[in-house]
Amino acid sequence: MLQDPIWYFDGHTIEYTGRAPIGKTRHGTKHTSVKAVDEYCLFNHISALTCYFPTSVSYEQALRQMMAQAQAALAPDRRIRKLAFDKEGWNAKLLIDLIDQDIIPLTWVKDTTTNRALLADVDAQDFVAVEEEVTVGKSDREHRVVQVADEDVPFPDLGIQRVVVLETDAGDRLGILAAALRPTDASLDDERVMTTLAVMDAMSHKQRIENSFKVRRHEMGSDALPSHQVHTVTQTEPYDPAKAQDRMTRAMRRLEDYQAKQVGYDALLETHQIDQHEHNILKTRVARLQSATQKLLDDLQEEMACVTTDAATGDTLIERTAEVLDVRKLTLLNLFKDHALVGLHLLAHLLGLDGAGPERLRREFLAYGDRIEFDHAQGVMTVYAKPFPRRRTQLAYEQLCARLNERPVTFTRDSRTYRVLFSW
Repeated sequence: MLQDPIWYFDGHTIEYTGRAPIGKTRHGTKHTSVKAVDEYCLFNHISALTCYFPTSVSYEQALRQMMAQAQAALAPDRRIRKLAFDKEGWNAKLLIDLIDQDIIPLTWVKDTTTNRALLADVDAQDFVAVEEEVTVGKSDREHRVVQVADEDVPFPDLGIQRVVVLETDAGDRLGILAAALRPTDASLDDERVMTTLAVMDAMSHKQRIENSFKVRRHEMGSDALPSHQVHTVTQTEPYDPAKAQDRMTRAMRRLEDYQAKQVGYDALLETHQIDQHEHNILKTRVARLQSATQKLLDDLQEEMACVTTDAATGDTLIERTAEVLDVRKLTLLNLFKDHALVGLHLLAHLLGLDGAGPERLRREFLAYGDRIEFDHAQGVMTVYAKPFPRRRTQLAYEQLCARLNERPVTFTRDSRTYRVLFSW
């Protein structure tokens, strides 16, 4: 089932409506912060690894953990060699680590001032026109790609890397970092080689993982938390006292600065340089920042008092308690649904309906369901179907029924067990 040499990684927010303080994250479509857990998926056609993380776990941390799990489970000749992901994963250390592991990262160049300047410096003469319809962006921000260049770009923290630069009809330049070889660097049968078009296709096909999230949500009902059970757990983590002390020092400096601003705003009001309304706004903002900084300082002081040292290793450690959502039930339900989805895909292929989702498959079968007959004397239940309009589908259905009849399928009704047969 591993049909694609490129694996895709992406995350999805599952909203939680309970009362437990499990952490918040920004919802991609609601454009607001909601209590949620993050679902991450490492995807290759049907095969995928899905994990759930608290919102405090970063995109990079989830990617590293799941990559290690997947590589350990896959056979050596099936291990991940090319990985496409969003610009959320743009991190110099992560990209370098992937390259060092002989994994080719494919990701959008993050939109920073430095990176924009690097893309803008690509010579206009190096671009070639794009004749076919290629678009980037979503909905009202979608633009057509008018020309493309395949260049080596010198990044300050990554060194020289291959980048496919796309220029849109709006004049903007976007980049796809691809640590793959060009056809001029090795033979085409080398798995490390990717053409410019292959790099562009890889990022456009990343939409497959988005579509899988949509199928799970709209057709399989997997985008919900079936249990609101929350557990309080204790975790032992490494702790850096020097870093904590540095944060405390900076927090105390901020408090002194906020106090000075409070006095300064009062002076501005007395000398009529600001009115009462402006004074209230400024004082309220500083008071909010002051309160947040004081809480941070109190938390750091409390943490420092709880730090212990491991006698064997000399490492400094701290114990933390956190409330975490129980997603075991959700995981088991989704695992069952995913297995069912794989079965539906295989059935769709057998019936000549490649690419059909669960909803379409249900429509195809329900439309041709006819009747069920019970033979109480023989203890047999026979399932009949109307003829399918297409010969290929009818033949596939007959083959499926023949295979099913070879298996001991039973059905219990009114405390009596019947053997199930499929007729065509």
